[in-house]
Amino acid sequence: GKSGKTTLIANLAMALGRSTGEQVGIIDADLQFGDMAVFFNLEPQSTIVEAARDASFLSPLDLRSYYTKVNDKVSVLCGTKQPNLIDRVSIADLESVIKMSKTLFKYVLIDVPAGFNPTSIAAAEMSQVTYVVSMMNGAYEIKHAQRALEVFEAWDDYQKRVRMVFTRVVPCNQESQRKMSDAIGYPVEAVVPNAYMVVSKAADNGQMALDLEPDSPLAMSINYLAGRIIHHNDARRGML
Repeated sequence: GKSGKTTLIANLAMALGRSTGEQVGIIDADLQFGDMAVFFNLEPQSTIVEAARDASFLSPLDLRSYYTKVNDKVSVLCGTKQPNLIDRVSIADLESVIKMSKTLFKYVLIDVPAGFNPTSIAAAEMSQVTYVVSMMNGAYEIKHAQRALEVFEAWDDYQKRVRMVFTRVVPCNQESQRKMSDAIGYPVEAVVPNAYMVVSKAADNGQMALDLEPDSPLAMSINYLAGRIIHHNDARRGML
């Protein structure tokens, strides 16, 4: 919670779309407090509630109309409009929506609630890669990260599928990344700087932080992570 995962996902989707020219979908599966629509300043006609309701008789092409376009590359399946609508989205229907979305988009990024619950577990199980995102705010976050990683050890291939990202890292450099990897005993895929002012300024101006300051440490970190995702995806397809 409050690790900046929504900011990261939103900007990461934009970076992936620009870098690859491919279609990128975001599913806001933080069913009570998802704010992806607010982040992108969207007014969706349909949300994940309607998509889940209709999932049993939708085709993938039909599902596309439930997404709201951000631009020609990025679309969002927005979260519930009210927290009490969480019960309208069953895990089975969420899984159907994710499965169909995979056929619509080259990349599907799923924003989930903080912690481990049926929604986040289902999304992780259906994902090729799960990113554990934690902010750096003291030594206890290292311990929390270690405990979170233990949850995934039941997967035979968890070391390939689970990647660690720390946000609000100061200083945000390779040395900090190496120290965090050593501290938790697990490779840290990326570190993201503390960029509250940049993100706030971008939000106030209706822009992405990636656009407002394209040469900022935050933008460089997001573009780096996008590059890693593209690399891993190409490797899985045997292109590298």
